[in-house]
Amino acid sequence: MRGTGTSWIFFLGLAMPALFLSGWPVDLYFKSSNANTAAVVISWLLIGLAMVVFARMVRQGLWRGIAMTFAVLGVLVSLLMAFLGSAFSNAVGRDVVASVNQGGSHFQLVRTNAGATTDFGLVLEKTQTFFGVLETRKRLWSRYHVYQGSLSFSGKDTLVVTVDPYGQEYPADTVKIELR
Repeated sequence: MRGTGTSWIFFLGLAMPALFLSGWPVDLYFKSSNANTAAVVISWLLIGLAMVVFARMVRQGLWRGIAMTFAVLGVLVSLLMAFLGSAFSNAVGRDVVASVNQGGSHFQLVRTNAGATTDFGLVLEKTQTFFGVLETRKRLWSRYHVYQGSLSFSGKDTLVVTVDPYGQEYPADTVKIELR
């Protein structure tokens, strides 16, 4: 690589999206939805920029031309994805239905809504906040075709999710989740 600046751009262009897509057992979010949108946009732009940096590192004429062609296509796709990420970042509804705290842990039951053509669902998450701006969310349980529910503890290590009926097809239910 030619300089430390291009090295950092190349590293961030590959490392930042890899962190978001790594499949960790917890998801990392900013508490602000605008900051989450900015992170998605920056990630996509860094991928495109990393492709350009890589193409410039190629020395041979024909291969450099091929690499630049893919880099330009990558930048166009990255710009499109950055636009879509910013335009539709708040399209998916996310409403906290219930929350409880126990022993330093915070649990929340979240209603999801992906639009007019889908049913509602509930997701139980364990959340932790760091530095007041970062939040980790670990999905513990989820169910589709539900609108409302409640949370309570049964004993020290058992979380109880009570799901209300959803229409005629989906009756009420109670789910116990062991937290060990």
